[in-house]
Amino acid sequence: MDYIDLVACVANKNGVYEGKVDVLWGLESDGKQDFLESMENAYFSSNYIDGDFYVNVEGKQIYAGTDFNLGDEEEWDCFSTEVEKDYLETKNSEIIFSFEINSKQTVDELVFDNKNKLTYYYSDEASEEPEDEVEEDLGVDKFEIGNLKLMEPIQEGVLLPDDLFGLRNYHTAISEKSISYHDEITWDDGSFEFKTSLYDEDFEEDPALTLQDKSLRYKLIFDDELDVNEISSETPLELNFLGKTMHIIDAKNENIDGAYGWKIKLQEGDQVEINDQIVTLSKIGYGVVKVVVNNKTKVISEGESEDFGDLDVYIVTGSVSFIEGSENNKATLIIGKDLNADTKDPAVELGESSSISDAEWLWDISLSKGSEQYIAIVNNQDRDELDNDFPALQEGDYFSLPDYIGFRYHDTYGFSDMNYINIEVSDSLDLSEGNNGNELNNAKGVYFSSDSRDDVFIVNSVATSEVYVVDNQGMTEIWYESGSDEIKSAESTFQIIGNDHIRITPPKNGVAGLDGSLNDKDNFYQITFDETDDALWFYADADKDFFGVYDDEESDELKYADFADWSKALSIGTADYDVLTNYGAIINVPEEQLGSGSELELLIPFTPVSGTIVVEY
Repeated sequence: MDYIDLVACVANKNGVYEGKVDVLWGLESDGKQDFLESMENAYFSSNYIDGDFYVNVEGKQIYAGTDFNLGDEEEWDCFSTEVEKDYLETKNSEIIFSFEINSKQTVDELVFDNKNKLTYYYSDEASEEPEDEVEEDLGVDKFEIGNLKLMEPIQEGVLLPDDLFGLRNYHTAISEKSISYHDEITWDDGSFEFKTSLYDEDFEEDPALTLQDKSLRYKLIFDDELDVNEISSETPLELNFLGKTMHIIDAKNENIDGAYGWKIKLQEGDQVEINDQIVTLSKIGYGVVKVVVNNKTKVISEGESEDFGDLDVYIVTGSVSFIEGSENNKATLIIGKDLNADTKDPAVELGESSSISDAEWLWDISLSKGSEQYIAIVNNQDRDELDNDFPALQEGDYFSLPDYIGFRYHDTYGFSDMNYINIEVSDSLDLSEGNNGNELNNAKGVYFSSDSRDDVFIVNSVATSEVYVVDNQGMTEIWYESGSDEIKSAESTFQIIGNDHIRITPPKNGVAGLDGSLNDKDNFYQITFDETDDALWFYADADKDFFGVYDDEESDELKYADFADWSKALSIGTADYDVLTNYGAIINVPEEQLGSGSELELLIPFTPVSGTIVVEY
């Protein structure tokens, strides 16, 4: 007969049950699970309520056990029952796995790494040692938002339990009513944006990922309607929020009261370490406990809390079990912070400053009936500079929701394929069109070449390594290299790196004898990056042996604008740092190149530079 041990486990981390891992599979065999015999596929999740462990099977909450010993680090408490099934599929929130057991095999041991790996061992009944090891991926602990161009703010988005391990579907109960809820992460349009040294010289050649305040939220959303009037100290509402217990004893539409932290049941004399603080349940009496935190002792009644400085300790109502002389006296504690959260207040319970101007996260609470009901936190700081307490992210940098899920600027793509474009002003260009006899000698013009690859330009659909924009008796002409000859083209523009999204257009007013005005777009060469809708303009007069109007750098001689909008162009000719455009083009220290120099060098990537945001659990 085929069978499998169905196992319910509760996990702890560093001696504390954090609620991040609930049930793997199974129920305790106590005579209450006869219905399993008729179930071919079972779906499981779990709750840990006031020291008792429950399993939710197809919407029904079943008592599974109590008195778990949450003692040593990395310990499990498991209960098993024998189920006569060939196949069982189990679901804990987004964790889904399936397995088959042969008629002479049973589960011998479970190992789950509190992230996304499950290892289960199975063996022949007669064997005491596992013969095989099987690993399965459970859930996703990294979600990638990729291929984000530097100039495009990312669109609004949401991460749900199916998207990221650490976001879950849950069940709780109040006044004997089951309440389903889940957590998710949302961001608004334009909340994240890559910015370059065009906007902040500290960014230099590296783009930075910025975040706009009030745009990113972690939300616990109620899928079933919640009546806040049913919440009291006698009928508290317990929720999993950012991996810890939120114990609510009073709630209104925009505020909640109670306790928030690690929930743990201790016997008299037990101790745990929380946030580097040693918490000892020293003594238990009728409805009271004596708690010691780092040599500070306080007596706390049920339903009350005491402040121990860095930690508050709350005693759950009805949890104190006391019999005179018994060695099994116990109580349930929530160790963390008093919960007194109101919309727009700093989330001090999560370790935030009590000052709104300094806090990174604020509460956002909406529990009114008839609308979406949620408890959330929202970011309160702009991350748009590098030298403050809440910096923008450079590649590899990371920030997180309070001790939970983080955001990392992971990779930048495109910089590995840069093309060096050399631009030189000359008054002695000798050009020949070969057998056609068309020649130009000592022509004035601007010469384009590249050190990085051959045939980097396209003129008249022909790939070439050199391009000349020359003045021929007051007419602007484009010539290109072809073997040992230079060929005159009928084109008025040409492309860079064979990409029709990047084009160079010479000035309409000619290339020599310009009027010197830096306010007239027609006097400038324009490089247009159509794929990102930005443009770069530079002034070069072939009558001069230097770039610009004067023999020194001028701010207006080099301009840049998003959306190729000349009216909003930034003047960057005197920048004393490397300038990175939104396409990913780099102008090395314009101040050193413009003016007395006769050459200008640009680094232009083959494709637009893009970045990646990784959300990590």
